[in-house]
Amino acid sequence: MRPYKSVALGLLIVAIDLRLNGFDLLMDVIGWVVVVAALGRVGHPAFHGARVAVVAAAVVSVTELMPLPSSLTLMLGLAEVLAVWMIATGIMVSHPDPRTAKVFGLLRWATVAAAGCGWLAAFAGAWPLAFVGLAVRLWLIVELLRAERVAPA
Repeated sequence: MRPYKSVALGLLIVAIDLRLNGFDLLMDVIGWVVVVAALGRVGHPAFHGARVAVVAAAVVSVTELMPLPSSLTLMLGLAEVLAVWMIATGIMVSHPDPRTAKVFGLLRWATVAAAGCGWLAAFAGAWPLAFVGLAVRLWLIVELLRAERVAPA
């Protein structure tokens, strides 16, 4: 599987929560491992920071296997935002298509805004804002698949 497609698959695994008695059947750490492996196949140095951020997200996501205090939940959210920011930055810097670079520049900020909406939804009870995060994740996955077709990494 091509690197960007693997990154998209890994991020999809992270985004999906299939729970059985509170246990996530598709643990986020699996998705992050897929992303790390995919980024390891991208030869551009712009992805070094992304690999470090994704490893950090994987390590923090292991804490999901136990009951989380709110501070760890916040740290997990920050690790995810940082990982996506760094992946988008890597694509923005390395991709030869100017439209793709511009879209991933926008996706970085959309991810930050979506995280803010998600935290507002969780803490203020404004649950419709949670759909902003879902929309941004779907946009990111679609753009990753498109970026691979336009000019493979």
